[in-house]
Amino acid sequence: MARAMKEDVVRALLLPSIVLLLAAAPATPPDAIEAATAALVAGDAALARHDGPALLAAAGQLSRLRAHAEDAAGDDLVRRWQEQAQAWGAHLRPQPVWRGRLSGPGYRQLVLAPGEQFQTRQVFAGGHGARVALVALAGGRFRLTITGGDASRLCQREARGGQVACAWTPLFSEPHQITVENAEAAPSRFYLVTD
Repeated sequence: MARAMKEDVVRALLLPSIVLLLAAAPATPPDAIEAATAALVAGDAALARHDGPALLAAAGQLSRLRAHAEDAAGDDLVRRWQEQAQAWGAHLRPQPVWRGRLSGPGYRQLVLAPGEQFQTRQVFAGGHGARVALVALAGGRFRLTITGGDASRLCQREARGGQVACAWTPLFSEPHQITVENAEAAPSRFYLVTD
């Protein structure tokens, strides 16, 4: 009886404290791929508005995330956006050192003709969460498909002028096929971000 009474007292005292701690805890920060896609979209919008400070902020976010172009011929958006922002009068400030993953998310910016497909293979580490996001720009409509090493379909999503993502945990470290198809009747532009 005394033990049950003690447990009730402990619950009555601790439960409100735990609830208060959880309520006061900051929201979970977005993961790297969400932060990178948000920075890419913000940078694209800043370019369209000729907004140097906003473009510089987007470049800084990509830099802190260590986001990089997936292929050697890819556009280094951080450098290009910083140069453009400075040309528009924005002032580059030193960025704090970011500590975390050795390599951040990778991105590609592509334009596909109507019905055209883009395919790439990428190795994802077995036992670790994998994620691929696609951001359709300017009203584009794309189909994103991920297939595993055994050619089985892991994910298929359609993006209509917005963002879609596929997330999974591969059992083995093996190449996965990433396919993007333009389902629009006009050439359309998109970002593909992988982590």
